[in-house]
Amino acid sequence: MTTPIRKTFDAARAFRATVPLPSGRFKLDEAIWQIQRMRSDIEKIRQIVRKDDAKAAKAALASIAPEQRAHLIKRIPLDIADVLGKYILPGIAELTADGVPRRDVAALMKHADAEASKILAAAEEAQSRLKAGIKTEYNVMRGGGSHVTQLLDDAEGLACRALGFCDG
Repeated sequence: MTTPIRKTFDAARAFRATVPLPSGRFKLDEAIWQIQRMRSDIEKIRQIVRKDDAKAAKAALASIAPEQRAHLIKRIPLDIADVLGKYILPGIAELTADGVPRRDVAALMKHADAEASKILAAAEEAQSRLKAGIKTEYNVMRGGGSHVTQLLDDAEGLACRALGFCDG
């Protein structure tokens, strides 16, 4: 059975196949920007839930109604699957156009595919946990954490490590 996370990832990869990349670095940069945007939204919601500077956080999220906040959090696993399939893995695969030697890209892709599988498995777990209800996530946020933050960290880390090959 194909899960929604896997369907999202596969659809993102299929889309990218129809729009090939001339190089990879800019898509890795875009992936990091998208992940940081998601992280910022999660942090603002955490501020609201914890009532830490909630006024500033609510003002920043003024365009997102309170009932939409839960939806935004619940979308993070799907959004991470999309970013992995549309930006990160294809970006890594095209790093040869950015001057990274083919053998380095091949080794990096092998590692990235394994990491992506782990991230997708974690995204499926997070989605299952979030489907059960947002209250658990809000309770974790009240303690200063978040179940979805690790997904963001792992995906961003993968993209940043790949970008490190461009600088070396």
